[in-house]
Amino acid sequence: MKKVAVLIIVLLSIFLLSTFALFHFKKAKEFDFKTSLWIHHTGEPANTLEGLKNSLAKGFKGIECDVFFDKESGRFILSHDWPPQKDFIHLDDIMAHEMNTETLIWIDLKNADLKEAFALIKSLKKLENKYNFKNRYFVESRNPGHQILLSWNDIPTVFWLQDYKKSRLSWLRKQQDKLT
Repeated sequence: MKKVAVLIIVLLSIFLLSTFALFHFKKAKEFDFKTSLWIHHTGEPANTLEGLKNSLAKGFKGIECDVFFDKESGRFILSHDWPPQKDFIHLDDIMAHEMNTETLIWIDLKNADLKEAFALIKSLKKLENKYNFKNRYFVESRNPGHQILLSWNDIPTVFWLQDYKKSRLSWLRKQQDKLT
């Protein structure tokens, strides 16, 4: 009987959280992936300002970059792996370079941790205001709780789904391969 009660509580909690999240998520800007091509890791070399410049020169309108939030400095480090290489750059370097353009940024947050979510949100909002990036970026996180907190704070979010043969992501990758 006790197991049944726990199961009912868990299922009810999941249902309530899901319903609550659905009604509180704000609609993020929709990106037309067929006319706005995106590049993975800012292009080559990956997660660098040089890669960004190379990608934009090839016609990409948006960049995906791998980011770790450094809670000690409150800054975002571009790197696919931790610890980062010695010559890493920060997200604000990319935003400063692209401040007066229409470039879009997909931030793949590699270390989404609920314990530091509010510090991360504060840092993102600071960058958004400083570099005029409102509605020009979104954050990918694999942590649903993290996504909810970001959305509640007006930060557009996205979940990464596996790429299936008939998906838009598959189409996008084929288009990117043609340009690179």
